[in-house]
Parts: sequence; C-alpha cells; structure tokens
Amino acid sequence: MPPPNRIGTTNCSDFVDLEDKHKFNKVAEDLELYTWGSYYPTYIGDILANRYCIDYKLGHSGFSVVWMAYNMHSKRDIALKIMVLGDSGERECYMQDEIKNSVSDTSCLLVYQDTFLITGSCGHLNSANVMMILLSIQQKPGELVMPIALRKELVMQRGQLPAIYCASERVHGVDLSFISDMWSYMCLFVELYGDSCDLEWYNQHQKPSPHLGLEDKILRLRPDINTTELRLILDILRWGFLYLPEHRLTAVQLLDSVLFKDLMAIYRL
Repeated sequence: MPPPNRIGTTNCSDFVDLEDKHKFNKVAEDLELYTWGSYYPTYIGDILANRYCIDYKLGHSGFSVVWMAYNMHSKRDIALKIMVLGDSGERECYMQDEIKNSVSDTSCLLVYQDTFLITGSCGHLNSANVMMILLSIQQKPGELVMPIALRKELVMQRGQLPAIYCASERVHGVDLSFISDMWSYMCLFVELYGDSCDLEWYNQHQKPSPHLGLEDKILRLRPDINTTELRLILDILRWGFLYLPEHRLTAVQLLDSVLFKDLMAIYRL
C-alpha cells in the first residue's frame, strides 16, 4: 500500500500470502535493487512529471521497470519505462537519441515519445553540498609518495576478439587499432546482411575457387537483391576487406560514403 503522503490516490494492488510469495519472486524484479537505489520506488496511483498516472506493471529487466500509465494530458494509455540509476540505465536513452538524430523517418521504429527526470530519495546530493575531508600534510611526516607498481597477477589481460572476426594483420601480431576494428565491423556487417560470414581465407589448406567470386557469394546469400543493391554491397565489401590496413576504409569514410548512404536508404535507415 502506498504511504498516505504519496500523490497517488488509486491503488488496485493486493496482498500476497507468505506461502504464495515464492511464486511472485520468480517473475518479479529483485527487491534489493530498490534498497540500493537502483530501481525507483513506484506505486500504483503515483503521478510522475505531473502527467503520467501509474496503472499497473507490465514487466522489468535488469536495467528498467515498465509500467502501464495514463497520460492525463493526451488522455491515452502509454508504456512508461523507468530506467535504473547510473550509466546502465542512461545507455538506452543515449542510443535512442542517436537514432532520432540520425534517422529522418522513425515511423517504423519503436523509439521514445517523451523523456523526463525524476528525483529519488538522494536526489538532493550534488557536488556543491558534499564536504570532502582533506588529511593533514603532517599526518605522516617523512613519507615519500611514489608511483604505484602493480604486480603482474593484478593486471587484467586485454580482451580478444574471436579469431573469425580478427583483421588479417592481427594474424601476424600487429597490435589492435581502429582500422583493424573496421575489418571486424565488416565481418559483422556481412553476417547481419547475409546471415552468414564466409571466412574461407583463414583456412590455409583451402585454395580459392576461381569460379566463385565475391559477387557469386553475395547472390548465394541474398538471391533477392537487385542489381543496384548488389553493386553497392560489392563496392563496400571490397573497400572494407582490403588486405593492407593502410588502404582500408575508416569509420569516418564509411559514414560519409555515398555508397553506404545509398545502401542504408534502400532499407530506410
């Protein structure tokens, strides 16, 4: 039940017996996350942003809780997603901002209609009213401060891509770079575009077939595309999969490329 000082006036919830509690715990969010301040405590009947009246809960994930709410201004029911506190919750908003700023027609995409901030129980804390304590310089006279040297067992190993996505130069021990990331991106691009990533060049015991070129492989993966789309995808792949990294396209060149823009336009992206 919501406390009496809450804004909401309607409550359609019910109590759960202790013997049935375990049935709901399996499908409910972790209540400890409310205690830690990750989830925002929301009650049925609450009114958020002076507009949205909470009706009932639709579901949850690790980074949000989704409620059915009534927009008192537009007189419509809407889905209201309340994100968790911190970067994890804000990441989806950042991604949707990029989509709305980059895509001219979002009619076929599911993006937010409105966003707003809500203040939690610790919303009054900011850098202006947090007092820091500085230790006295005389606390440990004679102590020398030197750069820390981490033991090798404390240094985390750098993450490594699966071998099938590694650029050709990585096979020869060349360090990671932005240009090698572009090779990995092109592998993912092919896998998403054709539902498969043909990586026969990694097989040292297999000879390339002179009768099966890149064009034939694309048509085998995507027999539904027309001549214009085939020309665009071939030019992009030939540019992205150049063996020498200094000749390979960069991320900026790809985004500015007329080829890539024309291909995205076919799919209204």
